[in-house]
Amino acid sequence: LILLAQPVKESLGLTDLQLGLVQGTGIAIFAALATFPIGWLADRIGRRVVLAGSVLVWSLAVVGCGLAQNFEQLFIASAMVGAGEAGLAPITYTLIAELFRGPRRQLANSVFVVAAATGGGLGMMIAGQLVGVVESTHASFPGSLAALESWRLTFFVAALPAPAMMLLVATIRAAQRVLASTPSGVPAQAGPTLGQHLRRHRATLIPFYAGVGMVLFSFAAIGAWLAVVLMRQFGQTATQVGGALGAISIASVAVGFVISAFGLRYFAPRLGSRLQIRTMWTGVLACVCTSFALGFADSAMHVYALQTFQGICLTAANMLYPTALQDLAPAHLRARVIAIQSTVNVAFAAMGPPVVGLLSDSMQGRPDALLTSMSIVATTGLLTAAALLWWCERGYGRTIEDIAREEAALVPQPGAA
Repeated sequence: LILLAQPVKESLGLTDLQLGLVQGTGIAIFAALATFPIGWLADRIGRRVVLAGSVLVWSLAVVGCGLAQNFEQLFIASAMVGAGEAGLAPITYTLIAELFRGPRRQLANSVFVVAAATGGGLGMMIAGQLVGVVESTHASFPGSLAALESWRLTFFVAALPAPAMMLLVATIRAAQRVLASTPSGVPAQAGPTLGQHLRRHRATLIPFYAGVGMVLFSFAAIGAWLAVVLMRQFGQTATQVGGALGAISIASVAVGFVISAFGLRYFAPRLGSRLQIRTMWTGVLACVCTSFALGFADSAMHVYALQTFQGICLTAANMLYPTALQDLAPAHLRARVIAIQSTVNVAFAAMGPPVVGLLSDSMQGRPDALLTSMSIVATTGLLTAAALLWWCERGYGRTIEDIAREEAALVPQPGAA
C-alpha cells in the first residue's frame, strides 16, 4: 500500500487525509481492538493455530484492498489487514520468552528483530520489483484481470504466498507450558492479577507504554508517506523507491546489530538492568536529529542518507526493546502485558499518517508540504518519546527487581508442605 499509494489515490480520488487514514488508522483500528483478545485466545487454543489464522485473515484482506472501489471499502479492507497483523507481537514475544532463558533470550530477541527488519527490507525490494513486473506484463494477464488497473493486480499477487506462510508457522516448535502446581501436586501460590500488576508498577509502565507508542506514532508518520514524497516530490519510481528503501533497511539492520552487540558487552556491566531502557531513549533521541533534518532534504539521495542513519539508530534501540518489555511482566501475565503494549502501539501509530495528511492538506500550494509535515510531526513525537522513556528509567530497575522477587516467592522451597 505504501508503494501503491499514489496510483490508489488517483484511481479512487482520495485526499491526503483519506490516504493517511487508510495507511494508518484503518490498519490500526482493528489491530488495536483485536490484539488483546487474540493474545487471550492464543493462551488457550495454541499460539501457532492463532498465528496461522492471522496469516489467512491478512491475505484475504490484502485481496480486499485490490477489490476496493471507494474510500470506504479500502478503509474496511485495510482495517482487516490490521486484524490479521494484530497477533504477531504478543504471540511471537511470548513464544520467545517461553522458549529461551537468560542471555539466550536477548540473543533470540535480537535474531527475531534482525529477521523481521531484514524481511521488511526484502519485502520492500520485492514489492518494488513486483509493481514494475505487474505494470510491464499487465496486458498478458488472463481474461478480465487484464482489464483491471495494475495496482489492483499487484495486491492480488502479493497475497499468493499466504498458504506457504501458514505452513511455515506450523513448523514452529511448541513451547513447554508451565504448570500451575508444585512438584507435589499442590496448586502453586497465585501471583498478582493483571490489574494489581498494572497498579503496582504504573509509574514505570505508563511512561514505557506511552514512550514506545510515541515512537511508533513518529515512525508511522514517516513510513506511511516516505515513498509518496520520493515519488511525488523527487520523481522516483515505485521500483526505485522499493529497491532503495529495502537496501537501506537491510544495511541499517546489519550496522545496528553490530552497534547493539558491542554496546551490550561494553555498557552492560556499567548500567546493569537499566541497559535496555537507556539504549532505547538515547537511540530515539538520535532519531530526532534525522527527523528534523528530513524537512530540509533537497534530493532523493539526501532522503535516503537520512533514512540510513535513522534506521541504524532505530535498529540499535529496537534490539533491546523486546527484552525490556518481557522483563516488565511476570511469566503468567506476559502475553497480556505485551498485548497491552501492542494495542497502545497500533493506536498511536494510527494517528501518525492522518496527522501528517491533515497538516499537508493545510499547506496546499507548497511543493514540499508533505515533506515538511512529516518532519514536524515526527520530530515532535520523537522528542516526546525520548522524554517519556528517560522518565521511565527512574523506576525501571526497581520494577524488574520487584517482579523477580514476586516470581521467586511463587517457587516452592525445599521441604515446604
